[in-house]
Amino acid sequence: MAALLAARFGRLFAASGVHSGVMYRAATNAIQALDVLRRGAHCAPAESAHQLVSELGQSLVFVPTIVIHGSVDTVVNPLNATQIVEQLCALANQLSPHSPPLEPDKERMIDRDGRTYRQRDFQRGGRVLVRSLLVEDLGHAWSGGDATYKFNDAEGPDASHLIAEFVLQFRTRGPVALPDSASLMAG
Repeated sequence: MAALLAARFGRLFAASGVHSGVMYRAATNAIQALDVLRRGAHCAPAESAHQLVSELGQSLVFVPTIVIHGSVDTVVNPLNATQIVEQLCALANQLSPHSPPLEPDKERMIDRDGRTYRQRDFQRGGRVLVRSLLVEDLGHAWSGGDATYKFNDAEGPDASHLIAEFVLQFRTRGPVALPDSASLMAG
C-alpha cells in the first residue's frame, strides 16, 4: 500500500517506507497478486516505471523510500524488494533525465539490535533517495515488532525506528490539496 500511495499521490509524502511489499503495479488482480508474492512481478521494473511516467506525467513526484525485507520470507519473496528498488531507481532516473543516475553505494553489513542486515543506499548528489535493507534470517514479520502479535518478530533491527530515521530526513514541498474520493478510487 505504501508503494501505491507514494506512486499515485507522491506530492502528499516527503518519503515512504515499504516493509515486505511488492512494487507498484506488480499485479492487476488477486490471482496475479498471489503469484507475485511468491515469485516476484512478471513485468520489468523499468518498464512499469516508464508506464507510470507516461500515465501520470507532470503530476508524478519521486518519493524517497526505504525498503525493508526479510531474507527468508516465504510469504513475500525477497525478489520483490529488489524489484521495488529497481523500479524506484528507474523512476528517479526517468523523472530527472539530465541528472546523473542514482548511484548505489557499496553494500554494507550492519549488526543492529540482534540481527545483521545488508544495507545498500542509492543516491544522487550525496543524498540517499532509496535505501534497501535485507534482514538476515527474518521471515515474513515486522522486524523488531511485538512478538505477541502475528507477523511480528521481536528480534531487531527495529523497522519502525529505521523507517522513522530515514523519512525524517525529508520534508514535503509545501501545502498540497488532498485528492477527492473519486481520484482515490481510480488508483
